[in-house]
Amino acid sequence: QSRQSKSKKASSSHHNATMPTKAEFSIYTGPEAEAKVSGVRRTVRLQPDALNASEQLREDPIKKDEGEDAIYFFGTGPIVNPLVRKRRGVNVSGERAAVLSEYRITFAVGGIANVVQGRGCEVHGVVMKFDTKEGWEEYKKIEIGGRENEAVRPVDVYAYNDPDPDTPIRAHVFVMEGNIAKDAPMEQPAEERYLKLIADGLKFHGVDEDYIEYQIMSTEYIPSRKTGDYYKFPSRSKLAAITFDKYEALCRDTKDKCYFVLGEYVFEMPVSNPENPGAMWIRGQCHGKGDMSWIIYKIRIDPGIPEIEREEDLTPQHVEWAESMTYEYLSKCNLSATKCYRLVEDGDGVGANGGLWALLCCRESFRHKLIKKVCRE
Repeated sequence: QSRQSKSKKASSSHHNATMPTKAEFSIYTGPEAEAKVSGVRRTVRLQPDALNASEQLREDPIKKDEGEDAIYFFGTGPIVNPLVRKRRGVNVSGERAAVLSEYRITFAVGGIANVVQGRGCEVHGVVMKFDTKEGWEEYKKIEIGGRENEAVRPVDVYAYNDPDPDTPIRAHVFVMEGNIAKDAPMEQPAEERYLKLIADGLKFHGVDEDYIEYQIMSTEYIPSRKTGDYYKFPSRSKLAAITFDKYEALCRDTKDKCYFVLGEYVFEMPVSNPENPGAMWIRGQCHGKGDMSWIIYKIRIDPGIPEIEREEDLTPQHVEWAESMTYEYLSKCNLSATKCYRLVEDGDGVGANGGLWALLCCRESFRHKLIKKVCRE
């Protein structure tokens, strides 16, 4: 029996036993190119645009002389995917494959890509330059959120196919360090959707295929859920009506709970440990604010969900999907929530029973209130 057929059988048995298995990923390969990375010669496949970007950035005298003003970031998670950068509005330039030594990537904590120190190890990813300092600060705020155990650390990375292979690029990277909160998401498998985004992005930029094969594709994963099979939070038997102003007041008065909005419903989440990463993210990004469906749409990229350009274009499917994504994330953080209120307009009682038009009207009202709140702050 051939080695290839044995490998296929092994993969199948792993899948049945819910052990680490491989998903099917689209593959992009460009011309062969030999690259010198960290003193090690290896053969990699580089995407043509990545080659051009590397040469252009190195040859541009203005970019060479930017010095400390240039903000470079070494991405290892979904941000390496052009679709993710577009959806999140991340404006960068000069993206190219690169490698970081003495670190490794792990998905063991929360099922997300984390960079940790690892002697003799390497992490392959994409180095990119943020166009503005404001864009970089906004990206850090959204990406790290409440994960205080993740630090922004300056490191030296080496670009693939660099004409000057001995000169590193000084870039920032998110590194997980220190102690993890006692109920932080540990030993959780990654999501299939999540791994596909990383793998496709790395392949697009010409990252070493062996690295993608063994560090990304072979990671244990949770199959993606389809429409009609989404997770839903439990609901109280009777949902009281609440206006947005009262919802904001409720959020101001509570300390051991967080509240968030999905569509036209308010969800209550008990918090026993305020240092829980999930609780910190919800409190910082969603607690006391409007519909979080648009935030979820921008940061939890799923190619299977209809693409939209504006928050006004959100449909009930987007809201249901956002609830499922939030459910999965909070479950990994050992948190749960309950649907407890139905948001209504001030004085006229427009809400869930009013259909899609009522949903859109409520969302538009919430948006105006949120804009006023931001202006006041």
